[in-house]
Amino acid sequence: MWQGVQHLTNYRTNIGTAEGDLALAEELNIIFARFEATGPETAQPHQAHSSIIFTFEEHEYSGEARKQKANELLAKLRFEQSALLRPSTAQESATRASYQISSLIAKSGRAFATGEFVKECLAVAAEAVCPSQVRMFSQISLSRNTVTRRIEDMAQDIGEQIKTKASAFSAYSIACDESTDISDSAQLLVFLRGVNETFEVTQELAGIETLSGTTKGQDLFFAVERVLEKNELKWEKMAGITTDGAPAMKPRGIILQFTMRHFRDALWKAAKNSPYLTKHHLRLAEDLFPEDRERRNKLWPLVEKARQQGRRAYFVGPKAYIDGKELVLQDMEVTE
Repeated sequence: MWQGVQHLTNYRTNIGTAEGDLALAEELNIIFARFEATGPETAQPHQAHSSIIFTFEEHEYSGEARKQKANELLAKLRFEQSALLRPSTAQESATRASYQISSLIAKSGRAFATGEFVKECLAVAAEAVCPSQVRMFSQISLSRNTVTRRIEDMAQDIGEQIKTKASAFSAYSIACDESTDISDSAQLLVFLRGVNETFEVTQELAGIETLSGTTKGQDLFFAVERVLEKNELKWEKMAGITTDGAPAMKPRGIILQFTMRHFRDALWKAAKNSPYLTKHHLRLAEDLFPEDRERRNKLWPLVEKARQQGRRAYFVGPKAYIDGKELVLQDMEVTE
């Protein structure tokens, strides 16, 4: 390896005595001495080399000459910067046009490959209307992959905007709609409407979730939960939910069966004035047989009337009581 390095650098171990010009060596010593000097009086160059000293001093400026030279250099720098920015500005315009056309393609629902056809149309129009700008129009990238990336970038940006605005929501509501796409896959669309402290209203599509397998109420709940988590929306700020009335969208009751009566009575008593149930619009009700429910419906007008009069009226199972006295239903008429 060292032999190769020596061959490339023409290195010789035995140089021998220098037989060069002594005047050249003296001149080099004087030049290096000027660079090593710490002040103008340290190095005293030989008189024979005054032309070299003049070459270094003729480029020193002071006063108005210094200011004029600085202005000239600044103007030259600005010209060079503007020359460098012109192609960059043209490229930025082409990129902006690519995003705008991709947005139109997405809104129209057309295939992403449409961008290539649009670019061909732009090239024909530019050549016919403004031939000098054909090259600029050709810089607009509208290939299928590019359009896909543009739409993904815009979707990500909208998602970040929703997160930013959602953090300032005082309250919000959502609307859910379940439908199927062209491939017969179930999709859940969640629309968002929120308001902040300055009453600025924001409406946007919060997300689309694909429902694989079943589309029961539990599946829809988990899908809505994923959308809320993705947009950093808090459950406690939700003011309402709107659905299309599908059976899976409707709330279902939960049936509790107690092994002992005093457990049921304790839960019933605690639920009467529960702030949690009131806040979340939940309530407890007895699960009655159809005959008992029909009997209650017939007794309800008298119970309601008694309550309006300030009397103590209530139900116990299928039976109704007013001031502790049971109401009796005879011959489809209510008597006391």
